[in-house]
Amino acid sequence: MLREAGYYARMALGVYKMTRMPLEADPPGLVRRMIEGREENFLDLMRRVVFNTPSNSYYTLFQWAGCTYGDLEHSVRRDGLEPALDSLRKAGVYLANDEFKGKRPVERSGRQLEVESHQFANPLVRGLLETTSGATRSCGTISRRSLEFQVYREAQTCVLYDQFRLRQRPIVGIRSILP
Repeated sequence: MLREAGYYARMALGVYKMTRMPLEADPPGLVRRMIEGREENFLDLMRRVVFNTPSNSYYTLFQWAGCTYGDLEHSVRRDGLEPALDSLRKAGVYLANDEFKGKRPVERSGRQLEVESHQFANPLVRGLLETTSGATRSCGTISRRSLEFQVYREAQTCVLYDQFRLRQRPIVGIRSILP
């Protein structure tokens, strides 16, 4: 009961703050800047969240793959983000859905790591908006979103609507009911 009250209080505060945020003045510009900076943003995230936190489960996967932050940075700068991510996947730095949800341990090359889904949450996100996925056969996976993320998603939506001229058309949204 208290957990649910906290959930609805955070959501109400998040919605309140979101409705008071100014709209992005240049949605295409924001999306363009994010795309242009994605390699730097990725490397910054990996450095801050994974490589500076040895208790992070992804850190263990990088260790098992023999990949340091310097190796990752060199690969991204030399080959680009997608090829670097593909190399990491081939080296075992990935999570299957059941591993991510904590339903089974992470197993690579005879090594095993017990994990829980909450361990994969980005500690840098201090989001008030929260969703839970699954929950039919488990307690579900909680995802928090920041208001900055919501602004970016709205910018993406604006670009999409303009690209396909959807602003003048009716749009139907299908959502699940509240619990």
